[in-house]
Amino acid sequence: MLFSIRNLPLSAISLLSFTNHTVGANTDKIPSIIPKTPAAVFQDSSSIDGQFVFAASVYQPNISSNATADLYLHMSAPSAYQWMGVGLGSSMSNALMWIAYPSENGTGMTLSVRLSHAHREPDSFDFFGCEQIWGDELPNANRVTKGDNGTMTLNAVCRGAPTWNDTDAVAPTLQNTTNNTFIYALGPHDGYGSHGGRKMRSDYEGASLNMHSYHGSFTMQIEQAVTNDSSAAGVPQPNGASGNTWMTENTSSPSGTKKDHNPLPAIHGFIMCLTFVIIFPSGALALHVLQRVLLHAVVQAIGFALVCIATVAGIVISTKYNWSRKLLSAHQIIGVLIFIALAAQMGLGILHHRIFEKQHQQQRQWPTIPVKIHKYLGPTTIVAGLINVPIGLVYAGNPLLCLPYLAVLAIIALIFIGIRWRRARRTRPQDAGTATVTGSKGPQHPRFGSYEQLHAPQAAYGKNGGYNVNEVPLGPYGSRRGEWA
Repeated sequence: MLFSIRNLPLSAISLLSFTNHTVGANTDKIPSIIPKTPAAVFQDSSSIDGQFVFAASVYQPNISSNATADLYLHMSAPSAYQWMGVGLGSSMSNALMWIAYPSENGTGMTLSVRLSHAHREPDSFDFFGCEQIWGDELPNANRVTKGDNGTMTLNAVCRGAPTWNDTDAVAPTLQNTTNNTFIYALGPHDGYGSHGGRKMRSDYEGASLNMHSYHGSFTMQIEQAVTNDSSAAGVPQPNGASGNTWMTENTSSPSGTKKDHNPLPAIHGFIMCLTFVIIFPSGALALHVLQRVLLHAVVQAIGFALVCIATVAGIVISTKYNWSRKLLSAHQIIGVLIFIALAAQMGLGILHHRIFEKQHQQQRQWPTIPVKIHKYLGPTTIVAGLINVPIGLVYAGNPLLCLPYLAVLAIIALIFIGIRWRRARRTRPQDAGTATVTGSKGPQHPRFGSYEQLHAPQAAYGKNGGYNVNEVPLGPYGSRRGEWA
């Protein structure tokens, strides 16, 4: 075994006291020696925009004993991708990974050694002393070249690695007698960045990674790439006939390759925008404009169900990344509070309806405490949701989407305001001497009926306004209040 990951005895840890070399914009050059012995080379150019290469060579002074070894690595991929990585293991669970991405200046490379515990972003693992190697013999060493055929290239070495037969390892380790299984992946393609739609650039070894857009696996006969000759140790070089190309050697062909697409971020964002921009305001109009209580309840219930789906999608997304896993960002905290407020709003609406029905049976009607809270909590929650949408877009690394969102929001807001204004004009009093009438029958008086019924002409007067004796009701005239005896 070549690598032991965790729970090493103290004696072993003391032998592995090396530091993780910062690699972003480092200008120090470590001399390299071109290897003259076979290396293990894997390449995939079938399903990506270019060629992905991973090559390894091992220098072990005493192969037959438990001596330490140096692992030399070469990795290259099209620069159209955000990052490239190789993991030791058959799956992401408990795999040791070497991941590389452009440094902050956009021309250098950053090497990040990580350990993955599940199908989520791997954690930074700074135990191994891996460092980049430069040299005149290494073309474009640790550089990013641009253009249609641009590539990002990494040349590195992990020095003083543990022995082959270390039994304390809890993660997959390199074997010098069998095929070793590796996984590999490429980050999102150009234009799908984690920082405002731009390609990822960072000198930080623990920088956040977006989910890969392509992945696969392969096996490598690492025993064919081991040498005890110090003059032959070094970073593997192109092994193609032309001297600058790579060909598969001592490795299998790609297997299990797949192009990835994660729809959850789009589902989460689309549903939240749809719900707070259209559905919830439509439910409010159903009550205040159409005066349809049942329609109002149905529309808002549909909106709340969609919010539940989008919230679950958002939580699942958050657990995939180190920067969002703890749910402590402003967008996530506001989102949780909005969800609680919506749940309370639904409960208050149901409670108010039950109280209203009871009061109606007892011929009493007055505003209840739940309806007072419901009246103000609803609009406040909708406004908070509308504000939280652009906060979420920025948090997800897509601030450029804020502009179209605000444009659509402004158009929808004007439409809804226009509907409310038109409704207000239709219900406005026709003259100063006429009371406000709502609908065709006017507001209902709890005892005497509608406004028109209270102020309708008495039946004793004819159509011409004159007095008709035949229409005078028989019976004595009552009290001063005009009641019939």
